[in-house]
Amino acid sequence: MIKIKNKIIIDNNRNKRGYTLIELSIVILVISLLMAGVFSMATGSINNSKVALTNKKMKEIYKSMGTFLMVNKRLPCPASLARSKIDDADYGKEERDDANNNCGTTGVYTSSVAGFSNLIIGAVPIKSLNLDSDFAEDGYENKINYGEKNLMHSLIENFLRKQCEIK
Repeated sequence: MIKIKNKIIIDNNRNKRGYTLIELSIVILVISLLMAGVFSMATGSINNSKVALTNKKMKEIYKSMGTFLMVNKRLPCPASLARSKIDDADYGKEERDDANNNCGTTGVYTSSVAGFSNLIIGAVPIKSLNLDSDFAEDGYENKINYGEKNLMHSLIENFLRKQCEIK
């Protein structure tokens, strides 16, 4: 209370009460905990959908590989990892050296490790498998790698020839 010339004036500011720093801190903490929970649930849901999309694409690639094997009597060679999806007409085309009946080496990794010298790693050959260009990438938009051993070509071809001769 303040006295001015024998008049008593009640100071209303003393009766008004604001939030203390502790109360504000608690409110901010609760809000941030709620936001963290929502964010982690959303991130988990997005991650699960990307994994499911990748699994769906892998199943379709697997089926297409089986069809390619039955039709061509061989597995497809890997496609080049260096080709661009945007501006290259040969994106997703298998790198194959038809003259030598082997997989090519342009844009693919050829292993030099003992025991794995015939291993060739590249991208999934979506054009050869008659798949859409979306199948070249997983749910996270990374190229799906595909490895093949030149040795497997000759083993499978010999096996299929023998199967056809028996019938």
